[in-house]
Amino acid sequence: MTVLLQAPFPDIETTTGLPNPEFSDVENQKGNVSIRRSKNNFVRTYIKKRTRHAFNYTFVISRAKAIELERFINTYNEIKILVTNHKDERWLVNLTNNPFEFNLAGRAADFPGKEYVTIPLTFEGILI
Repeated sequence: MTVLLQAPFPDIETTTGLPNPEFSDVENQKGNVSIRRSKNNFVRTYIKKRTRHAFNYTFVISRAKAIELERFINTYNEIKILVTNHKDERWLVNLTNNPFEFNLAGRAADFPGKEYVTIPLTFEGILI
């Protein structure tokens, strides 16, 4: 499964596919738990679920795919993007990186163009 970025939402015009993110993909907590104690020593627990989530993915892609992704980001940076991740979840997100850092990581024979790039992307949005 790949990660699909589709924009603009809801009238999809452009789709770009990325490989699965590196193992260091990070998602924030799904909710907060607060424990409160009253004056008479009665314990109450409050659970606050967040509707918005933030997650970070680091991709290793070829230089040609990095150029394609850079054009996608420049075009749809301020617009809602539909992301279908490697877990087959659909998220309506905004890109929150500032700035976007394309790091030329090195050369490898198995990548097209023989160069590969790493890019961390941070998304914030809701699960749909």
